[in-house]
Amino acid sequence: MDDTRQSKKAYELIDDILDARKKSDVKAMLVLSFEAIEIFKMLEDNYGCSKVNNLIGIAYFYNGMYEQAMDYLMDALKLAEELADCRLLCSIYNNMGEVFREAERYDTAIIHYEKGLEVCEQDGLHIHRASLLGNIGEVYIEKKQLTLALDNSLKSHQLLECEENVMLLAEAENRLGRIHFLEGGTGKAEIFYKKALNRLKQCDNKFYLIDVLINFAELYHISDTRLSFKYLEEARVYADDSGAKKKLSKIYELFANYYEDLYDFQMAHKYFKKYHYLDRELKTAIVGSTLEILGVETRIEELEKKVFTDSLTGISNRTYLDNHIEKHVIKAAVEKNAVLLLMIDIDHFKEYNDHWGHLQGDRCLVDVANAIQSIQLENNHELCRYGGEEFVYFGCVSDEDQAKTIAEGIRKKIQDMGIRYNNNDDYKALTITVGGVWGEPDVNTTIHELISTADEALYTGKKRGRNKSVIKVRG
Repeated sequence: MDDTRQSKKAYELIDDILDARKKSDVKAMLVLSFEAIEIFKMLEDNYGCSKVNNLIGIAYFYNGMYEQAMDYLMDALKLAEELADCRLLCSIYNNMGEVFREAERYDTAIIHYEKGLEVCEQDGLHIHRASLLGNIGEVYIEKKQLTLALDNSLKSHQLLECEENVMLLAEAENRLGRIHFLEGGTGKAEIFYKKALNRLKQCDNKFYLIDVLINFAELYHISDTRLSFKYLEEARVYADDSGAKKKLSKIYELFANYYEDLYDFQMAHKYFKKYHYLDRELKTAIVGSTLEILGVETRIEELEKKVFTDSLTGISNRTYLDNHIEKHVIKAAVEKNAVLLLMIDIDHFKEYNDHWGHLQGDRCLVDVANAIQSIQLENNHELCRYGGEEFVYFGCVSDEDQAKTIAEGIRKKIQDMGIRYNNNDDYKALTITVGGVWGEPDVNTTIHELISTADEALYTGKKRGRNKSVIKVRG
């Protein structure tokens, strides 16, 4: 499939992820996201990667897995900052704020919302700015700092009136009503609740209507019990119809509390049982969903292992080299660490294959890979099969002498294994030639430049008669 078709498929997957988000189907969000991000990585489409990482963060947030959510949101943020995409940056900062708010780290949440606001001001993103101000208002409600909550919420509402976004306006008016209610201003609260209710009924959005109806029920709980129960029952019907179980759980709890206030303990008991069973169902569903997510992650890890592992030797393959070692080179450049890259080639491997056959040749490759891997693991470095009888060894090495010691150690280890080229009387042990490059990369150095230099050193070793280790030093 060509790049254009792959790109189209990946962006279509984003639409599917957004549909899954509307249905709160976290598992589908993750499965689709992991599929999309692999395509975007292959295409080196950083915008697509950032967008999908943002959505993965949202999926984990929905399931209460805040640490995982922040990991993906941070990845999304790094890419969005490189792209200087203001719209994407606003969305990511907002989502990071939401994670911190839900985790009750309110001050940190506000810091992230305000970072989003700074970006919005640079690019005139009024709706994004309104959403961020509204979320800051929500934080101040939680902190019971109602003056600040009102100030931010009014700014949000003013911006939205200019944009005429019905859904967001209704949300802002519901929030303003809530603030006035908490301040004791029931008259103003009623005005804002009615505005929100009318807007939502016009666009027939039953899901958001539930919150407004619950707020009306709380507003009239003391002054008009009959009206309070009417709104609460209407909210229950909408919650039941739309499958909003979390909202339904809250409604059952309010019914139980209100009936208890009226000394109707039979009805209070009835609704408390409903609340208890539904609350337990929701908690069980969260655990089940978390286990499903972990299952998805395990499957992704298994597939990644297959993609990046050489099927014969079990070490990393060239795909891993191209996708991951490059990152280590960049990190070394930033941290000013010297690196060692070795190209390792089995000498006269065709001679070995011709004599012993391809099956034994495969066993020989496995034995050589295992021997080199023992040194690689000891040094916590990387080893990849480059292709055929060639291997690439990579790691951070502090000095030139150590680099030469590693290269010579690998060469000697293979020679000492005593693998015979043939079974003739003129015994000859199988050997390797090692060509390498050592030194500190700069930020523009690529893995392929290092391989090219190491390959030159390898060629030098071959010209000198093979079974040699040659290291070039970057000047």
